[in-house]
Amino acid sequence: MSTEEETTKETSLVEETGAKDDVEEARDRIDETIDIISVKGSSLPHVMIELEGIPVCFVVDTGCELSSITREQMTILGFEESDLEDTDGTLHLVVSFKINDYKSAELFYVLNDCTENLLGLNILASYCCIIDLEKDTLTFRELYMNASWDLRRTAVNIQGRDVEMDIDTGAESCQRHLESGKGA
Repeated sequence: MSTEEETTKETSLVEETGAKDDVEEARDRIDETIDIISVKGSSLPHVMIELEGIPVCFVVDTGCELSSITREQMTILGFEESDLEDTDGTLHLVVSFKINDYKSAELFYVLNDCTENLLGLNILASYCCIIDLEKDTLTFRELYMNASWDLRRTAVNIQGRDVEMDIDTGAESCQRHLESGKGA
């Protein structure tokens, strides 16, 4: 049985979202905002997120389906090869992370040939993140476990013709990775 306070919160969320089915998903409000930072030699958006109590720099990469850390970062965080879990040949770790006052744990892939840590759609979409390039902020709004990890697209008019394009904030990172001969 819900208390009067819980009923009020639920009613407010129904009004906000317009659907009672979304109430359960929308309950885990986070509303934590972090700064997007500049990294020398890169035009990509970066953020600092605390993993295992250590500040870690990530490229905010809306074109990357799954978040990942480098092997070097894995070692810095204190993990060893024996800590890695293997899913169909892909190595990953479950890592504790902290964004301001919000604490949780998320799965991060560990990539051999990647030179940057990537904050991908599995986290950006699941936390209903808002990337505000005017204010240089990344806001984690709420935890929504059923969020789509599909690459976001938009229509752009090029020379009078509408063209559908991917929204990929980390495209430069991927290009550098491929040019170095380590990609795909």
